[in-house]
Amino acid sequence: MAPPGAGAFRTVTFLNEQTGFGADEQGAVWASIDGGRSWLIRSENGRGILDHPLQIEFLDDWHGWALTEFGVWRTEDGGATWRGSSLQYPDGPARGARLHFNSLESGGISDFHGAIQRTEDGGKTWTWHLVAPSKAAIPGLFFTDQETGWLCTEAGEIYRSVDSGATWEPQRGPIIRAASFGSIQFISNLEGWVCGAQKTGTKVGAWDDYKGILLHTMDGGQSWERIDVESEDFPATIAFTDSKVGWGANDPGIFITDDGGVSWKRVLSFSK
Repeated sequence: MAPPGAGAFRTVTFLNEQTGFGADEQGAVWASIDGGRSWLIRSENGRGILDHPLQIEFLDDWHGWALTEFGVWRTEDGGATWRGSSLQYPDGPARGARLHFNSLESGGISDFHGAIQRTEDGGKTWTWHLVAPSKAAIPGLFFTDQETGWLCTEAGEIYRSVDSGATWEPQRGPIIRAASFGSIQFISNLEGWVCGAQKTGTKVGAWDDYKGILLHTMDGGQSWERIDVESEDFPATIAFTDSKVGWGANDPGIFITDDGGVSWKRVLSFSK
């Protein structure tokens, strides 16, 4: 089954082609074992704790992290219970835009002002680093290992770090006028994707004036190829499990691709 009212899902993540997790508006955690076609509630204990979740991420079936408008939370029992880290936002809303952990201890959180915070002790302490001089929001953050990290900004920028996020260097990609990136992900040190949108019209705030952007690299970001996406529905966030199979999500629903992002098929629609 799907979450009640299923505009409910605020965030989804997948471990592989079949296993995924989602969190609804009230913080209940859901799980799928059939590629997102049906969902069962994993725990309602997040309600009242994970209210207004921005993102959840699981390292395996049991260990996961959640970013909400008011702080960062961790689970070690598949989402049944959650405990807060030292990084909290009591006055809300959170400045965090995106989180990514590549181990139980090592991870980072980006914000809406061009900076990230890194932890190497499972969220007990955090170190702040300014990344983007433009101070653009950083909605995409991904570490391929403990040293190598990638991020993208809403100003259409891509950055790379090779020292655990202490310093970041801008990367040269295709010049795309009026581009805004929203998600970045790698499946190895060499292969990764960036997705976003490009404004094509002049109407202020009109979403039909935007078209989707998907960039792909096979050489660790030295060069990026723009993929011509055939689908009208285009995901705002992406997560690939291999070179062909990936997942995406946006307001209308959850999508899957099996051709490296050229086409996307909706597997779950969110009702309003």
